Amino acid sequence: MKTNKALIIIYFFFIGFLFVLPLTGEKDVQAACPCNGTAGIRCRLDEDVASGDSVDCDVSVQYANNCTAYCNWYPCDGAAESGDCTISAGNDSCTVSDLDCLCYPFRVTISAEEGSVTTSCSYDGCDGWGGYPYYASGYHWVGVANPSTCTITCDYTPGCSTTKPVWSSVGSSNITANSATLDWALSSWGEECSCSGAREYETHLHSGSTCSSYLQHWSFETDSLTRSKNVTGLAADTTYSYFVWAMNKCYVSDSSTPNAFSRSSCHSFTTTGACNDSCTGYQLVDYNSDCVRNSTCGTQSTRYTGGECSVCPLNNNSCSSKYPGNTQTSGNCVIPGNMRSSLDFTISHNVTFPGSAALTVGGNLILNSGGRITAASGATVVFYIGKEIRMQGGRIDLTGGYILNQIP
Repeated sequence: MKTNKALIIIYFFFIGFLFVLPLTGEKDVQAACPCNGTAGIRCRLDEDVASGDSVDCDVSVQYANNCTAYCNWYPCDGAAESGDCTISAGNDSCTVSDLDCLCYPFRVTISAEEGSVTTSCSYDGCDGWGGYPYYASGYHWVGVANPSTCTITCDYTPGCSTTKPVWSSVGSSNITANSATLDWALSSWGEECSCSGAREYETHLHSGSTCSSYLQHWSFETDSLTRSKNVTGLAADTTYSYFVWAMNKCYVSDSSTPNAFSRSSCHSFTTTGACNDSCTGYQLVDYNSDCVRNSTCGTQSTRYTGGECSVCPLNNNSCSSKYPGNTQTSGNCVIPGNMRSSLDFTISHNVTFPGSAALTVGGNLILNSGGRITAASGATVVFYIGKEIRMQGGRIDLTGGYILNQIP
């Protein structure tokens, strides 16, 4: 009977020990399930990432509870189940570190922002657990082992980033009262990423100086970096402005392509006044209604081919006269018809009159050194009473012509 009682006591003591053990020894049991260690996954490319591009390496696990499937296990201190890194321009790799070895399988994606990365890659140190590595369903499936690094090496192809046309200059030339030439230039059409099609300019003309009052526009298909447009029908003494759109092949192929077009700065210009010469504002004076006018700006004539005329510039052949005012030569010239100077006429060059011409001087006739009048038979030089012929080194050659000073 004592023996049975002793057995009963031992039995209950053993049952109690088994019941209490999990409560008092849980920490020790969990600690007995060892940390499997940490490792890394390195994403590597066969060449450096191109400027303006970047490549992402993203690591995750398929089943989050894999890390707690053994011995009520938790990752080692500081270890991770997932992570990511970026391969920036000028580099060829990056590493996701401190991954817990037990959290297999890891799935990895490697993707470029602009370029491309192949999915057929090589693996080094990525076998780990369960027959990995391989590529399937859009992921690289790999395992890792303590304390190694799994390296995935893939081929990288830089992408093409469409860039805007680059402006060099925008301006104007050959400005008259009613026309102007618009000139512009690019330094580059930009990066066109193998796009096909034409390149195009679109020029917008505005009134005023700020490119804000649209008048009309023109389009030009060309590969040239420079271009000009002659614009006619403009108003005299008026300010205009314009800008140009430059659209490269990528825009012409698909107008939604970003960065495929660029607008120039706004350029303004002002047409000339009624007369575009050095004596603007001086009107041709026709004393005897016999001037032959061969150039007219607005209501003013600026050239003549005969008649008693005071004109600026005179005959467009280096003789000039400002009316009202003195007259002077700026080069050798021939007076084809009659000429009148309201005030003094200063001659510093050779002036020739044919037989049918007459020079009428309202002031003094001044011949400087180097100045010379050659009057053919029938030519006449007339000046007013009280005025003088001042020979200051010049000369007068009369071959049958006359000098008269009897005009009161």
